[in-house]
Amino acid sequence: MVAGRRAGPRRPGDARLSALGEATGEGHPHEDHAYVQAIAVTPGRQCLGIGGALLRHRLAGCDRQGLPACLEASSRRSRALYERHGFAVLG
Repeated sequence: MVAGRRAGPRRPGDARLSALGEATGEGHPHEDHAYVQAIAVTPGRQCLGIGGALLRHRLAGCDRQGLPACLEASSRRSRALYERHGFAVLG
């Protein structure tokens, strides 16, 4: 027997996240990949290496699974962080 689980109540950001996925979907790779989504650090804690640590942790999981990773940069600063971790701009 297979049991299913109903999704919980919708959260306020769900619609925006869904719209982001629709807007960026064409730029994603077509092969299996991990989509690294929503890495964020509270402004008062930025520039302390936390974002890099979060990204390294996520990428280590991708490496264990043998999956390439894909993400979107929301600012020049985040783009620089991602490039330091080996990401290249695709479009």
